[in-house]
Amino acid sequence: MGSSGTKQEKEEIITKDIITKKPINKNSKKKNKKSLTEGKDIISAKGKGIEYYKNGNKRYEGDFVNNKYEGNGTYYKENGTYYIGEFKNGHFNGKGIIYYKNGKIRFDGTFINGRYEGAGKLYYDDDENHIAIIGEYKNGLLNGKAKTYYKNGNLLYDGDWVNGKKQGYGKLFFENGNLKYEGEFFNNKRGGKETKKDENEITPNTPNNFSDEEAADAIFV
Repeated sequence: MGSSGTKQEKEEIITKDIITKKPINKNSKKKNKKSLTEGKDIISAKGKGIEYYKNGNKRYEGDFVNNKYEGNGTYYKENGTYYIGEFKNGHFNGKGIIYYKNGKIRFDGTFINGRYEGAGKLYYDDDENHIAIIGEYKNGLLNGKAKTYYKNGNLLYDGDWVNGKKQGYGKLFFENGNLKYEGEFFNNKRGGKETKKDENEITPNTPNNFSDEEAADAIFV
């Protein structure tokens, strides 16, 4: 049989293949894949600024990070109420105070993602700005121990709450301070029976929340 090429031609082909291949470093270790941001400069847009409604009124004044409210600032509702406190990723997050449009305190406490979370105080919009509720909140609703008060400052209810309703052990009081009921509650009912709502009793969901609609305005994308 005839050969497919001369010895010299074969040697040239082999030599060419070896030259064009990258040398292998046997001592090198396999490297982990780089992250998408590795080796790149990450730039954050940070600073103070003011955002306005179309009518020219202020909407927000304070710190921004990457086009979102972040840090400390003041957020103004179109209805005149406003919030002063901490923001994170466009939400009320941390310590803050919500004010009525007349400048009196509405709520003083902590927030997570625009809703009441942890210890907080809610106030009446009256001449003396009396306390209405002192208690623990979770996801915007009373959860745990809380006290509610009449506008005259006397205690209305002292006890347990679950998801914004009286549940567990508690005490109800008349407006004059005398004890009205002491015992178990379930789903706002005393002893399993429907309770008669007192004329001045606070409905815990209004206004212990900034309202779902208003809380949604604390989220910015």
